Amino acid sequence: MRAGFAIVLDGAGGMLAAHDLDEQPWPVVAEPAVIVLNSVDPRATVWFAENCGLATADRDAVLGPTRRTWAAAFERPDERVAALVLEAPFRTGAHMAPGAAMRVVASRRRVIVLGDLSEPAPMLDRVAADLRAGKGPRGPSELLLQVLRFWSDGYLSEALDEDKRTAAREDHSFDDDSHGDVDALRGLRRTSMLLRRQVAAHRSAIASLAALVGTDLVDAYGDRWRELARESAETVDLVDGVIERLHAVDDHLQNDMSAMIGDRLYTLTLISAVILPLSFITGLLGVNVNGIPLRESRFAFPALCTLLVGLALFQYWIVKRLRWLPRQGRRLTVGRRAGPARADRRA
Repeated sequence: MRAGFAIVLDGAGGMLAAHDLDEQPWPVVAEPAVIVLNSVDPRATVWFAENCGLATADRDAVLGPTRRTWAAAFERPDERVAALVLEAPFRTGAHMAPGAAMRVVASRRRVIVLGDLSEPAPMLDRVAADLRAGKGPRGPSELLLQVLRFWSDGYLSEALDEDKRTAAREDHSFDDDSHGDVDALRGLRRTSMLLRRQVAAHRSAIASLAALVGTDLVDAYGDRWRELARESAETVDLVDGVIERLHAVDDHLQNDMSAMIGDRLYTLTLISAVILPLSFITGLLGVNVNGIPLRESRFAFPALCTLLVGLALFQYWIVKRLRWLPRQGRRLTVGRRAGPARADRRA
């Protein structure tokens, strides 16, 4: 298992040297550099604790268990140090699966990163490729800005994907066969809420770091920090809009399903009302006593069936005339409309 590596920056977008940290003793890096440590290796965690330059309580806060992105600034005798814990977004299928947290401690001359190197780290690969091409960050502060830019771009991509899926769900919610999409909608709302939690924490972390006015970490790139803070706030607003739209789609589906269930129950009630007098007549005529009309006639059964069918049709006509059938519309306003008519007649 690789313990880590160190990249020494030349201050012009390239690198002076790169060191593997698999052998002891690890090199002492005095120049501006980025040092990437593998959190799986116990030696890396010990070295991080001994060389991050933080007090014991601050170091424990950075290394302690956390599930959310956050940032803080700590005072050292010679400078201020920014500490950052990043909850990396990873997507598995249709659900968000947070990866291992990455811990970053940045000062004017060094950026120390502690993370699981067995997990994909496209941001580190991109920085290394840019440095080899001479187009990388010129110093640790710019490197930290690039790290946060990568995370912001990742969250924005996730938010845009959620926005597309929400738009498709909105279009499908008006289809006739959309009643079985409640589970899919619930899953989409769950991922959006998880994403909302992540982007909100990321926005707070960027705001905390952008507030470090008067330090080399921020002053050299003040405009870019403010732009990054604005973009992170816009991403949060985008996710908030997605969540509100999902709530609206859910309300529409729930109302549609409630109306459908109500119409079905109403139809069953009307059918029961039609069947009730028919059942009463057949039950009454089925009593085993003398005096039943046409008991000895061979035309009794056809006559009874004709009577029942005629009675059912008569009841259906009455129900339709009163506009009690589902989807006839304004059946509940008949009584209200009749009131003024009677008042006019009385006048």
